[in-house]
Amino acid sequence: PEPVVWAVQATLRRLPEPASSVARAVSVFDTHGTVELTAELAGVDADAARDAISELQVAGLVEGATELSFAQPLIGQAIRASIPPAERASLHGKAAELLAERGDPAAVAAHLLLSPTGGRPWAVQALARAADQARRGASPDRAVELLERALEEPPTPEQRPRLLADLARAQAAIGDPACVDTFSAAVADTEQYDDRAGLLLGLSRAYQDQARFAEAAEPAALGLRLDFAED
Repeated sequence: PEPVVWAVQATLRRLPEPASSVARAVSVFDTHGTVELTAELAGVDADAARDAISELQVAGLVEGATELSFAQPLIGQAIRASIPPAERASLHGKAAELLAERGDPAAVAAHLLLSPTGGRPWAVQALARAADQARRGASPDRAVELLERALEEPPTPEQRPRLLADLARAQAAIGDPACVDTFSAAVADTEQYDDRAGLLLGLSRAYQDQARFAEAAEPAALGLRLDFAED
């Protein structure tokens, strides 16, 4: 609501810098930001960040000692709404990079989904690892979302075949007809015989699931031939 936004912004204007920068950083991390992470994202040293956090706590905006959060969800919403979209996206990208150094793929991926693409191999790797976690956690829809974002990054030529293969299988798991095109692209990009065999058989099953039985025959035959050749 606009009155809340105005009230929060008025409170921030009364506080000395870098309170506003720190508040924006807290809003990007939501409930997962430590003092150290918040300071790095805000671009200030740890002592300045602690002073700013104290000011924000006294003003009733922020709470927490180890992990920071807003006193009320509406406060966080108001601060996020005050950040221009391009700056907010850039901050999410920086947050993802900071978290990647600490090894939390799911948290990294959540920020990458809100940040611009940049052709960063580490981002592709984090998205792929988070997608694998989602798949193993019986969330193929989430895995598809993460893998599609990884392909948009884009990946290196070495990363691309595995991403396409994983995406095709995740799409097949949720019955997405696009899995046929993704399986085909994965086959074209994959050189290993055993990997190609599995993908061709996956493509055949995808055709069958869509009642495209005539089209299923050729990849099935090729996949079995490669499978036997490898043996």
